[in-house]
Amino acid sequence: MYLYAIQVRIWGAQMRFQTPCQGGTSPVNVKKRRVGWAGKNYAGAKASEDHKKFPTVPEHFHHIWLIRVPLRGKGEAMDERVRPLPKTNVKLAPRKFIPGKTAINPESVLPALLCRLAPSGSTTRLNHLSRDVHNDSQKTPKRIASLLDAIASISVENPKGDVVAVALDSGEDSSIFVASNTGVSTRLVAHLTSVWALLCQISKAVPADQGSPTLVNEIFRNDDIKELERRLTIQVYRFSWRKFYARFSKRVDVFIRSLTLVTKWYSEKPQLVEEHKRCSNLLRIFQNLRKRIVLSCPGDAELLRIHEYIITLTRSLEPHLSAPYSYLDTIQRGIDIHLDPGTFLPVRRYLEKVLSLTRSGYALFLAAHSRKLRPFLSRPLKQKIPTQFSELSDNLRDMVLDEEWKNRMVKPLGAALQKEKNSAIKADKRGLSGHARVHYECLLVAHFVKNAASLRPYDYIGLSKLLCYGCHSYFRAYNITHPTMRFYARGTHRKVYIPWVPPTLEDGS
Repeated sequence: MYLYAIQVRIWGAQMRFQTPCQGGTSPVNVKKRRVGWAGKNYAGAKASEDHKKFPTVPEHFHHIWLIRVPLRGKGEAMDERVRPLPKTNVKLAPRKFIPGKTAINPESVLPALLCRLAPSGSTTRLNHLSRDVHNDSQKTPKRIASLLDAIASISVENPKGDVVAVALDSGEDSSIFVASNTGVSTRLVAHLTSVWALLCQISKAVPADQGSPTLVNEIFRNDDIKELERRLTIQVYRFSWRKFYARFSKRVDVFIRSLTLVTKWYSEKPQLVEEHKRCSNLLRIFQNLRKRIVLSCPGDAELLRIHEYIITLTRSLEPHLSAPYSYLDTIQRGIDIHLDPGTFLPVRRYLEKVLSLTRSGYALFLAAHSRKLRPFLSRPLKQKIPTQFSELSDNLRDMVLDEEWKNRMVKPLGAALQKEKNSAIKADKRGLSGHARVHYECLLVAHFVKNAASLRPYDYIGLSKLLCYGCHSYFRAYNITHPTMRFYARGTHRKVYIPWVPPTLEDGS
């Protein structure tokens, strides 16, 4: 049985497929057709114009399964994690693909699936969206965008289920608006009030002629500012300790065990002295942190010691985490070689999660020392937004069991939505009804549309977690239909949360 790797351009999207050569009826008719697959366009390079030899797809080319559909805009590079599968004995030449009746655009399929296909709590990751963390906003200064993301990040208290969105009104009486999927608690309001008060005090203590720093080590500090920063650090860690502990402890044992093996392996390689030194330092820091980071939040002095360890870790890892390739990738390869095949340890991702709270603290310190942000740091926190519910009630029988709908929409999604499809079919006899929460970032958009006459929000919304697929699509659709009041966020994590419902806007859209 052969395995084909194909990449297709459909309506501006790059789509990768793999197909086992086995019998059956294909939902996409590619049998005995000359087709234009851009087989070597993985890095976004321009496809070859060689059309001299055009192969015919074999007759046994059936059952196309969607495994990755990384969308990209014009001129953007594709997700660098998209890698071509091994070459096969079939040469596929590039040629312009003309969409026809058999072409399926996943974005036209998923809105129906989001609301109707599976019970609440189901999730699926769609790999056709890049993890873009760039700010598309043209109106919000980057320092304000970083501040909003940092405030959202330090507002997460619980290990699971807590996600927060933060927006800022740009009017004279500027206010911060907070929305959470679990509701904005009085504890969260008190926490943000304390953080904001400390930021205001730090901002006032900075000399008026002091320039805005770009790095933390450029920050002006005197004894008063150092004490305020210590209080701010304690406040941030104490509120988010359970979340921080969960992120650290989730993979710390396997990380230390793996790093020990890799360090030992490096010690036997004289040509890898630098890598051995870096791994040894990283291992020593994590061994110390594992002794200190426990389930119950420690006292203030211990919190500050833990923070110093993480500061050291952040300074040493930051350039390597931001680099396209670094010794962390060498560590990853070593771990992949020496670790059990069933153990999954994404080194970069784990380190980013461990350092996330400290990075947010960096952003807060930089904001407090920024001259441009001093006007905002003299204004009060204001307004909490209640969680909104939308009705979700429908009979799934006609949709799920309709053969045409299944053939044209469900089957091409294949394994990516298999779990959700099965759940929907099981729920068919009783129907699927209930209530679904409107996601917090969409709730903020609805709030600003409702109060458009009195509010002038910045077009950037800070998030403690990247947008899900539904919210990402909602933002795109909203921005198309509301060009005078657009909103942006820092990207999407590509997961589908089912059921998903949009808010009803006051303008009827």
